[in-house]
Amino acid sequence: MRWIIRATTVALFFGAAAPAVAAPAVVDVRIEGATRTLFEGPVRTDGHAVRAASDTAAHHCDGTNNGANPEPGPTATAASVDAMTITGRDFDADWYPGLDDYFLTRFGPDAENDDAYAWWGILVDDVFTTVGGCQSRVADGDRVLWAYDAFSGRPFLKLSGPPAAGAGAPFTVTVKDTDGTPVQGAIVAPVSTDAAGDQTVLTGSTDAATTGADGTATLSFAAAGWHRIKAAGDGFVRSNRLDVCVAQCGPAPADTLVRAVATPTPSATPAPSPTPAPSPSPEPTPVAVAATPEPVAAPPLRISAPRITTAGDRRGLVEVRWQIADPGPGLRGWTLESAPARTKTWTTRATGGAGKSSARLPLPAGRGYDLRFTATDVLGRVSTVAAGRVLVPLDDRSLGLGHAWRHASSARAWRGTLSFGARGAALAVRLSGGRPVVRVRASRAGTRVKLGSRTYRVSGSTRTITGVRRAAGRVELRVLAGRLGVDGVAVAP
Repeated sequence: MRWIIRATTVALFFGAAAPAVAAPAVVDVRIEGATRTLFEGPVRTDGHAVRAASDTAAHHCDGTNNGANPEPGPTATAASVDAMTITGRDFDADWYPGLDDYFLTRFGPDAENDDAYAWWGILVDDVFTTVGGCQSRVADGDRVLWAYDAFSGRPFLKLSGPPAAGAGAPFTVTVKDTDGTPVQGAIVAPVSTDAAGDQTVLTGSTDAATTGADGTATLSFAAAGWHRIKAAGDGFVRSNRLDVCVAQCGPAPADTLVRAVATPTPSATPAPSPTPAPSPSPEPTPVAVAATPEPVAAPPLRISAPRITTAGDRRGLVEVRWQIADPGPGLRGWTLESAPARTKTWTTRATGGAGKSSARLPLPAGRGYDLRFTATDVLGRVSTVAAGRVLVPLDDRSLGLGHAWRHASSARAWRGTLSFGARGAALAVRLSGGRPVVRVRASRAGTRVKLGSRTYRVSGSTRTITGVRRAAGRVELRVLAGRLGVDGVAVAP
């Protein structure tokens, strides 16, 4: 699981009790890949060992990982691995012994993309998990969602509507995000399902409709039978699927039925030889014992995930915001720490108490950082969650740009400015080792730029260009055609 600095929502649990006995659970699993849905449907699952494609050994994934739960049981990752196994595909991940959990990097054909900052993220019941997927216990009816590029700030769509409609009769569906806010501009369209079970949303279909300001859209289908629809569109994470029966329908689609990974039938065990019955012991003398009430676990404290932004802060501070979703026993204090990306050298950047819900962190510019949030409740219970990753650039005004560049104000830019250069404009900066990343904005079509030894075409939608990994030293950028706006420069791991 990746936790990246994005505008998302998380539940942070303190001291949640696990059931003494964990039976298999039926869990709704959905895996939203880069361009299509790789799996969607109910899966019967239990906690069990799983092995990533690149791993040499299997690892337990039953909720007891890292001491998260006292008893084994079904988990979010095990359920999702079962889902992929059902479709005949695998997954890949990095095992972190210190966390006793997997860091998911690929489901089926869709692998993470560090250059595009596109990583896999996991939600249970519409909330990002605070622990790894092998630590996250699930129960009957829980909804597990893995999403590609989960941390780019895109709204996660939720589609609802009637289960049936008349032939040719209009019906209304509603699209909201995970916070329950209506979403405008989402396309609700038919879904094409291939032999592997992958679903593609046909946003160009003549039967598609776009949601208005109230999050609703109206559709109709003339043909009788099952019609499958999802909400999608640029800038959104696809919604759940809604199956609508129009007029008369046959049996429900097969992938709506509960499926499970086949397990081998155990071999017969010989019956044990009979043993003599023990002689009866005298009945013990009854002793009165005072009844002791069962201890009741304090309710969990739920905190929305830190919302982190870098654009618009003219002082170069990274802003982190959070919100108490459910006070539980209450929050006593919190700490925000940073570490250079993919290292474990943590530095405390901010601390506070229950009365504060935001902080601005001064992070040295020019590189990426992982952030983590540690909270302590009023009972002294401590929980730490990865808050995400942020790239803190060197501002364009600190790059020593020459007369070929012109500064311009921008409310969306890092520290409030951009520097624009036309063909022939160049910059050079010394960076530490890693992948050089330049935050850019193209103001003309056909803009081309050379970063290091490679040439890139920059369009209006381009936000960053990432060079080839290199040792520390001088990095050069030159505008070859068009007009380029440079917002800042940094190094990614």
